[in-house]
Amino acid sequence: MKIIKNITIIILIIILSLIGFYKFITYDRNYEWAKLFYEVTENTLKNTEFKIIKTNSINIDSIKILPEKKIKLEIQKKLNKIGLMNYGNEYGEQVIVQNLKNTKSKLLKIKGFCVGDHLIAIEIEYSNLTKNEVNKLQDKFSQSFKNYKITWTNKS
Repeated sequence: MKIIKNITIIILIIILSLIGFYKFITYDRNYEWAKLFYEVTENTLKNTEFKIIKTNSINIDSIKILPEKKIKLEIQKKLNKIGLMNYGNEYGEQVIVQNLKNTKSKLLKIKGFCVGDHLIAIEIEYSNLTKNEVNKLQDKFSQSFKNYKITWTNKS
């Protein structure tokens, strides 16, 4: 009788663990809509010397994503293959921003990794910016994209 009770407890723990794992992997709902990426970026740059000069689609391989996010996305792709969840089309968007008031080419490349309708990750490459400028921009972007850990890359 004790063996049956222990087996039942183990099976229940396994089932609850699998449900918890599935929810953790698939129910992350803190994303912005991908279609708002440009608009939020534009609003973030208001009252700064930086202006958007171009937007374009980019290869997702050129966007640095945090390791935990990569693992989560890979698991979601595998769950999609076996029919346990939907995984949309992956694509990259880039907003190129320049400080037009400065003779030195101060540049930002704001890259968004999107899946379906959702913005999943953000990387910002910057060049020729002072530490103070970077800190101010980091504050502004962290306020605008509160649910993201933005990857900042110095390309100077």
